[in-house]
Amino acid sequence: MNPADATVFWIETGAMQGEKRYILEVAEHLAEFFDERGRKDGTIAIGHQGTVWPSQEFKPHDSDHYSPQWRIFLPRAFSQFSPTYYPNKVARFEKDTTDGQWYTGPYYDLVLRNPSHTDVDRWRKNTESQGFRDFTGQGDTGREFGYY
Repeated sequence: MNPADATVFWIETGAMQGEKRYILEVAEHLAEFFDERGRKDGTIAIGHQGTVWPSQEFKPHDSDHYSPQWRIFLPRAFSQFSPTYYPNKVARFEKDTTDGQWYTGPYYDLVLRNPSHTDVDRWRKNTESQGFRDFTGQGDTGREFGYY
């Protein structure tokens, strides 16, 4: 299975990027989970906290220090957001093809959990039986991710 064929993609967020820690970086091959239109247009729609944000930035980020990465600018226009909201969690994106009235195409429902949450254990089990699980970087020293 490759990321483009998966319905669910999850990844440990790590420290995150940006001054307010809301930018998630994913390896180029994992960005294929998100639709081709989003990669061309530079935005994707993300559902979180009961709202869909239709124009979250989604763009490649080249750096001398990393392999090619894509940056996902996660929503921050809600009352619970702070610079500690996203870091060191597990972010789960699920494809939703239900079109809204003011945007077209898929959106990605974002669920955020602490790494020790039972949902994360369930995601790992689903990945082991239906998909692919690995770590970014060198061996198990990177951020864990999976898709199914």
